[in-house]
Amino acid sequence: LSISDRVAVMNKGVIEQLDTPHNIYYKPQTRFVAQFIGSMNFMQAVAVDAQHLTMDEQSQIEFPHLTFAKDEHFEIAFRPENVKPVTENQPSNEYLNLAVRIVNTEFLGAKRRLFCVIKNKNASDDNVSNEHVLQVDVDHQQMVIVQDDMVLQVPIRALHVFDARGRARC
Repeated sequence: LSISDRVAVMNKGVIEQLDTPHNIYYKPQTRFVAQFIGSMNFMQAVAVDAQHLTMDEQSQIEFPHLTFAKDEHFEIAFRPENVKPVTENQPSNEYLNLAVRIVNTEFLGAKRRLFCVIKNKNASDDNVSNEHVLQVDVDHQQMVIVQDDMVLQVPIRALHVFDARGRARC
């Protein structure tokens, strides 16, 4: 990415995306490209109506610029560096808030990597889903205190939506 003007990402001999390094990273056109270039967190989602997705018993997310078919399946994705961990839920239409339990941390020099699992909204605090670990990268200056239970704030504008065929919807 640092030495190219244009990058071709290929999958099994087929070009998935031919674009600038910036667009390859920030605007991947397929799930494969998003996963291949850098780290990306993926979560399953289902359309509840024409503009809303829901995932893992968490809040609904509104995408007014997209149209979904009810019960259609999607994947929502976000980069680890686009997340802000906070100690309490701060509801907002601008953020996806995910209640998580921190299961591990890793010191990376200027950053700290947090490994989190989503807490089940309807279960006890001890019940977390270990099926899917989310990765969050945080600058040390932004993260003074790491607690076992936190809320991840992901800006809605930083979310990627991929359909069942792996094609980007936004």
